[in-house]
Amino acid sequence: IITLTLMLASAYSYAQRFDWVTSAGYSGVANSYYGAIAIARDSQGNLYTLDGANGVQQCQGVKASPYPGGSNTFLYKFNANGELQYIKPIGSNFIPLNIVVGENDNLYLLGALAGTPTLIINGVTFNVTENRNYVLKFNANGDLLWHVPNNQSFSGFSSACMLHYHENHIYFQSGSLSISSLDTSGQYVSTLTADSFIPSTAITSIYFKGSGTFSNGDLLFAAVSRGTLTYGSTTLIPVVETGSVPLLMLRTNDSLDFQLATYVNGVGDPAENFIPLTIGNDNGIYVGVEVNSTLIA
Repeated sequence: IITLTLMLASAYSYAQRFDWVTSAGYSGVANSYYGAIAIARDSQGNLYTLDGANGVQQCQGVKASPYPGGSNTFLYKFNANGELQYIKPIGSNFIPLNIVVGENDNLYLLGALAGTPTLIINGVTFNVTENRNYVLKFNANGDLLWHVPNNQSFSGFSSACMLHYHENHIYFQSGSLSISSLDTSGQYVSTLTADSFIPSTAITSIYFKGSGTFSNGDLLFAAVSRGTLTYGSTTLIPVVETGSVPLLMLRTNDSLDFQLATYVNGVGDPAENFIPLTIGNDNGIYVGVEVNSTLIA
């Protein structure tokens, strides 16, 4: 079930109160595949979130059916008062990964298309390449503006859930060892690819799952990386422990030129989940992780 809650602080009591609460999910049953996947807010206070399911979704008396053929992504929009504006299915076999708001309140959605060469959006079927992650751009009214796939299919591509917007560019993982940026027209602008990766397990890709922006415009990307990774003269060697994975912290400029990289070892595997990450006003990096062993940074 999706549950959205808007909490505001009282200027008088400093207590927290619920301004509004709503729920959504499968019609008639108490679960969904994923629950709420990411959340984004535009300049008007509208809220967007995602769910994934192969059954009818419901919210505030409105129902939306999936396109046949597999699991759909459902895009939900609420206004600032918590009133449902729409539920939009995107199918089929399209897995929800992330969502961000960009320029002019346009919306960028990242999802994984698995096992089918068609993508269905707003009732229109597009013949596309299967087993890729796609960035979809919608305007504020929910109209599709474009859809762009990543450059290559790679093992575990649906685990790469990082999506970041900064200064009219959209950043996402475009290959097993690559991050790319798109401009607002959907054209590729720049790509950063690791020079080498020697896996310490059977998993041959790194998976970017978090991101942030420093005050000078530099970018930070966080990934799960199970192996020895090299960018130029920087080589990162992991501490291999059962139940833990190295966490890659990669800093670039906004053109994706490499700045620095380091591993944080002893972290629990976030699996399909995001790496919760933010950059504070002090340019400090704040990361939420599960620690399974000795944390080594």
